[in-house]
Amino acid sequence: LASTLPTSQCGIPFCDLYRDPRQQYHTGWWKEASPELRRNVCRYLGFESDEENIAANLTRLAWMSSSSLAITPLQDLLNLDGNCRMNLPGTISGNWIWRCTARQFDALNPNLLREWNEISGRA
Repeated sequence: LASTLPTSQCGIPFCDLYRDPRQQYHTGWWKEASPELRRNVCRYLGFESDEENIAANLTRLAWMSSSSLAITPLQDLLNLDGNCRMNLPGTISGNWIWRCTARQFDALNPNLLREWNEISGRA
C-alpha cells in the first residue's frame, strides 16, 4: 500500500501540510504578532511581508514545501479577515456558518494558484 501513496520530494510517503481552519486566520495572527516574531517570519520568508500579503506569502511557502499535499483555507487565499472564520474554539454557537459569496470567489486570482502549482511541481 505504501508504494501507491504519493511521495514528497523528501521521500516521506503522503506527507501533508495544512493550517487548521478553526484557528487564527493569517492576517489576524500577523496583526497580533510581536515585532520580533514578524521579523523572524520575514527572515524565514526571505523578504518583507505585511498584513496585505502575509496570507499569500505563507500559503506560497506551504505550496513550495516538500510535502506531497498542501492545503490552505479559502479565507487565506482570499485574504479575508476574522469575520470569515469557520470556527471560534471554545464557543458553542455561531460556528461553521461562513459561506463564500460569488463576489469573494470572483476575487480569487487563478493565475497565482496556477503559477504556484507550476513552480512547486503540483500542477
